[in-house]
Amino acid sequence: MAGIDLLIRPSAPAMPVATNRDGSLLVIGRIFERGPGGGAPSKPADIADLEGDVDRVARALVDDHWGSYLAFLRQPATDELFILRDPSGSIPAAIVSDGELAIVADQIPRWLHEAVAGKPTLDWSLVATQLHDPSVASRRSFLTAVRPVAAGGLAAIDAVPSERPIWDPIKVAARAVPDTDRLAQHLAFTVRDSVAALTASHDQLLLELSGGLDSAILLGCLASRHAGGPPPCINSATIQASGDERVYARAAADRHGAMLTEIVVAPAEMDYARLADQSDVSEPRLYGTDATHERLVTGLADALGASAIVTGQGGDAVFFQEPTPLVAVDHVRAQGLGRATWPTVLDSAHRAQGSIWSVLAAARASRRHRPLTLVEHDNMLLGPAARSAAAAPPHPWLADIEALPPAKRIQLQLVSVGQFFRGPTTRAERFDLIHPLLAQPVVELCLAIPTWRLSFGRLDRALARQAFAADLPEIIARRRGKGEVSTYYSHAIIANLPFLRGLLLDGLLVQHGLLDHDRLDAALSERSMVQRPDHRVIIAYASLEGWLRSWS
Repeated sequence: MAGIDLLIRPSAPAMPVATNRDGSLLVIGRIFERGPGGGAPSKPADIADLEGDVDRVARALVDDHWGSYLAFLRQPATDELFILRDPSGSIPAAIVSDGELAIVADQIPRWLHEAVAGKPTLDWSLVATQLHDPSVASRRSFLTAVRPVAAGGLAAIDAVPSERPIWDPIKVAARAVPDTDRLAQHLAFTVRDSVAALTASHDQLLLELSGGLDSAILLGCLASRHAGGPPPCINSATIQASGDERVYARAAADRHGAMLTEIVVAPAEMDYARLADQSDVSEPRLYGTDATHERLVTGLADALGASAIVTGQGGDAVFFQEPTPLVAVDHVRAQGLGRATWPTVLDSAHRAQGSIWSVLAAARASRRHRPLTLVEHDNMLLGPAARSAAAAPPHPWLADIEALPPAKRIQLQLVSVGQFFRGPTTRAERFDLIHPLLAQPVVELCLAIPTWRLSFGRLDRALARQAFAADLPEIIARRRGKGEVSTYYSHAIIANLPFLRGLLLDGLLVQHGLLDHDRLDAALSERSMVQRPDHRVIIAYASLEGWLRSWS
């Protein structure tokens, strides 16, 4: 395409590149045509004849195709360049420009920022907002010269502001899906098709097999992917019993004859000092903060000669694991309170560990809807500057969320939070990191299915359990709850307390009044971490602090 030079890091996973006939469209990554229905699988797309007005082409890519891609489009009349990020957000994209030269990259290291836009300037008001809502970093940049492109968004590369959404999940969620017994079959086909398409180009994979439902489903899908059989799997267990799920991972691996590598990790192995230098990424490392996990998984992938790592991230959102009584509210609002909806009321109350009165209370509370954040906490460590921070604009996907019933709102918010898994990690820098359950067809189908069809009976994610019953060992199919790693991470923080105290107590967040020094001092103690473990908040703060220092 005229006006674009494509540069790829030697260590980055290989990605195909395709163009249309007149050179007005360039697609980086893997793009597929949607199956025509009736169980027909997706197939690699031929974009040769796709041309015309930018909005029309972008709409055709989003409506008739799906995949893991970035599309560069040129407006025929003006030669203006645009970028479209696929609705799953598989490939991050951020823009930095000096007014003449514009750079689009998955991550913009500091040296590149300085070469194009000069010395970085931080948006401290947005940093303050991040401490209230840690999902902000997945949709906004703390660097004033950097413009991230939202998943499903179309942005003019040279114009500010310019982005507009092409993919609208509110409309997707409002679609009518036949309320029939074939929903489970439809879900099973859609997940299998997405898994097969996204992994087809890889001869060797590594699956992160946690022992939970979502990764077990993916193992079943991958086991029948091709004649090579199931991929090798890795399970990371903690020395604390609460985080040891090897018995479940073994059951899933045995079910499909998969090779399973088990690794037991100890808190003392964690090295949070790796968070100190983040000058290579233009957003904080929030998903890839576990250096031990990153090292072990990438090491095994290297040893196996794998070119991709597959995870079950996103399954809790799309299959709707959330134990909320609002599922019953959705059903009653749609069909009224009666014989058809009363079982949903009882089952929703049971899954939420409440009574039918809790369902009624939830119905009243849903009228005063409060958006979810990525990490819920009590903000006890925030300083005065953060406490008075203004709320950030909502995620582009959530602008008209009040149009949806209350439980469906929660599901869409959780799906939007799933963009967190697209953040920078060591795994993604060296391998194709695939989250099939966040693929556009899977997300769209699950958003369109009513929440009471996704969640019914006494177990969460009931429709997914039904759809993949033949692939699941009984110990997983009937499992309630998940492993708990809070104790492990709390002890990892204790093992790293000297570094973390030095990083945070003398850091920029304290200096700018965003964290309270005295309260943070009390929290960063062995006694506090044992009595009131809050590892997610501490590590989120530490990673943000390390990033801010790298860019100040």
